[in-house]
Amino acid sequence: YCSAPPVSAEVTFVPFPWYKAFHRSQHSFDIGDHPVKPVHSLLKIAVAWTQLSAGTSVSFLEDVDTPLPHLEVKWLPSLRSYLKHIHGYFELDETFVQPLQRLDDSYIMDHIINSQRFSRKYLQVTTMSDITLPGGSRLEPNFELGNHSPTSPKCGLHWFYQERPPDDAWKLWQRANCLWSDEHGTLTTPLGA
Repeated sequence: YCSAPPVSAEVTFVPFPWYKAFHRSQHSFDIGDHPVKPVHSLLKIAVAWTQLSAGTSVSFLEDVDTPLPHLEVKWLPSLRSYLKHIHGYFELDETFVQPLQRLDDSYIMDHIINSQRFSRKYLQVTTMSDITLPGGSRLEPNFELGNHSPTSPKCGLHWFYQERPPDDAWKLWQRANCLWSDEHGTLTTPLGA
């Protein structure tokens, strides 16, 4: 099932790039309806592998708003970006979401994504420039520790209010900072001018 916003009846043309991308995605999933074709198996394998890589509780083609930068394949995230652009999503008969195994079980990636999202929202940051010093080679120490300060860089956007996340979320935030900086806060790839 593919969902997208309704198109007005007054519109008499369809922009070619939109039609081409929609037709391509529609065609890809029409092929999936034919179980005798090898493409059906390949598509199912690609979707299953991508969902396993995503590790989330909701199909990556249904929840297109949650950023999943850790996905390893190229074309399915591209389809996901397009679905987000048109405010659409796919509901699949078989989502390949791994079932929970016991009472109070949960998905690891849901915890990681949410804790990082809450930390980022609390700090009101989006890009690396938002959390680095003006020179672009070091992390701003206050942001690295999860604190605001009058000297911290400001991104200028304040989209929402987020309570300060718990300490365990900040431990994950500090670990995430290790992906792009050393233990002293020096960026592995300094930002340009």
